[in-house]
Amino acid sequence: MKILLLLYFALQLKVSLHDVPIATFQIQQDGQGTFLQLSLDAEDLADEIKRPADKITKSVLQQYLNTHTRFSFNNQQNELLVTDVNRSADHFQIKARFKNHVTNLKKLEITNTCLLTVAKQSNIMLVDLNQTTKDFRMHHQRQKITVNY
Repeated sequence: MKILLLLYFALQLKVSLHDVPIATFQIQQDGQGTFLQLSLDAEDLADEIKRPADKITKSVLQQYLNTHTRFSFNNQQNELLVTDVNRSADHFQIKARFKNHVTNLKKLEITNTCLLTVAKQSNIMLVDLNQTTKDFRMHHQRQKITVNY
């Protein structure tokens, strides 16, 4: 009986230490324009798009991001152009530039449904624009945010 109780508590501890599913998105500007750096869990993405992780290409990621994200700067939608993809351990590290140059930013609207098929998924949005850094947690109940400057 003691062994069963010990086993039970050990399993409970293991379950409670499981990683929280998170993807990170960081919007910044440099001398060449506005860009996005993001990190997506490779296994979760592969499960969602029903394709092995080693078969996920730059063009597949471009299509996925076009489908699952929307960025509007000053009420003008701005498309992402994926420029670089690296797979490090169990994540895809993606760099993308916004197609149109952003100036005099007053309002940013973001819609993000990436990996929301994953239970308890959180998409952490870091916005570093206009000499201001703001962060937001997006999830099933919060798929759209508006940032005013």
